[in-house]
Amino acid sequence: MRNTLHFVLLFVITSFLISCGALVTSKAHQRATVEGGALPKDFGKHQGTLLCVTYTNGYNRYLKRNLKKVYDGPYELVSTAQLNAPPYNDIEQYPYVFDFTYKENGNWNFNSVAVGPNPRFRVSKVKVFHLTDRIADEQFSLNMTSGYWSKLQRAYLKKMAEQRRRTIEPDSAEPQP
Repeated sequence: MRNTLHFVLLFVITSFLISCGALVTSKAHQRATVEGGALPKDFGKHQGTLLCVTYTNGYNRYLKRNLKKVYDGPYELVSTAQLNAPPYNDIEQYPYVFDFTYKENGNWNFNSVAVGPNPRFRVSKVKVFHLTDRIADEQFSLNMTSGYWSKLQRAYLKKMAEQRRRTIEPDSAEPQP
């Protein structure tokens, strides 16, 4: 009986986590568009290499995995120190930078079981992903945050790849004489 209860509880928790991640991915796909301000209209016209800024090993592991799964364009992983040093400071060869900034989110916690009788204000940092066009000196943000940041990252990279292919295909499909 106890094993059955553990299994049911585990199943419910797993289902909940999977469905939350699916919701985040769905919303990210809706927002990571040119119309939503998350992507430049001509992303992909310039055949440069996308620079992806690296940080800690945990973040880098997900970044590498997500790039490998969904982004089919040329990219290189660089640190923030390498970003403005040769050869990566050549904005013609490396026009776009994929990175994130932290945004602080705050909320009141009124759960008396968790925090006691007095409510507390809790501040957490979440990642906001953005793509910087260094030639136009513009930043395009996903304008969405979540604790499921890897799912946001993957969805954003996937939409970048789709926009890149969409932009490239009309040029390569010129009529033959």
